[in-house]
Amino acid sequence: MIGSRSRYSILNSTHTYYTKGGEYSLDGENYIGEYHIKDEKAYTGPAGNSLKRQLTKYYFSKNNYTYDKLNNFAKIESTFREIKLAKITPQEADYDLGYYTRYFLQKITEEIKMPIEIAFNEQEILGKEKGYDDRINDLIEVKWILVGPLNTTIGPGGQRVEGIYERNYAEVLRVSQKYPNMLYAFRNYTEFARPNYI
Repeated sequence: MIGSRSRYSILNSTHTYYTKGGEYSLDGENYIGEYHIKDEKAYTGPAGNSLKRQLTKYYFSKNNYTYDKLNNFAKIESTFREIKLAKITPQEADYDLGYYTRYFLQKITEEIKMPIEIAFNEQEILGKEKGYDDRINDLIEVKWILVGPLNTTIGPGGQRVEGIYERNYAEVLRVSQKYPNMLYAFRNYTEFARPNYI
């Protein structure tokens, strides 16, 4: 008896699988049928098939830019790492500078989802082997203010001094023009702040 899983069935102990669709593409078309995995890549037919052809991950998007971007790749998603949420605490050098850069990944195939913050330096592995897939993820940079008055105030000379809250909120609004769900990624616009009066 063939066992079943949510998206594929194991046919035998040689790791041959069956997909009902929605997982892989062949020549730009949704692939339905047997496939097997070798060296972290998917191929048509059962294991040992001499006529095998490499499959690519199947994605569906109504956005033409996304579709075009995804149709031009040779590696399947399994060669890249999954995104794991990270929250990076600023260092003393960041406080000396007054701000630091926070990095987020937005999955362009799942536009309704919120961007995910990644660890510092992980932006450098975007598009690299065993890094993050740059064909389905956009990198977002957010300049996060750390020092200054907590809220906008009037300085000693009568000048208006923008507060940490207002500056960070304005930065998130700027980024949200392209990535609307970025607004949901923050609940505290004074996170990590060290307020002082200028």
